[in-house]
Amino acid sequence: MKIAIIGAGIIGSAIAKSLIKKRCGEKIIATRRKVEKLAELKALGAEVTRDNKYAAREGDVIILTVKPRDVKSVLKEIR
Repeated sequence: MKIAIIGAGIIGSAIAKSLIKKRCGEKIIATRRKVEKLAELKALGAEVTRDNKYAAREGDVIILTVKPRDVKSVLKEIR
């Protein structure tokens, strides 16, 4: 199973790290505007990208961890 975490800030990154450490899913895809802040996740084996639409398309499960004010625009983007 491929798991996409859209908005991998503090909470999303913590979820991603836990999923990776517990070996949940064959692939973890994490998105964030400042992708350079996801270096630790990349080192752990996650795929990192700025492209929310790509992550949503690739993921079998999508975890949305963006700020409440951004939910509507992100949902429109990944439609």
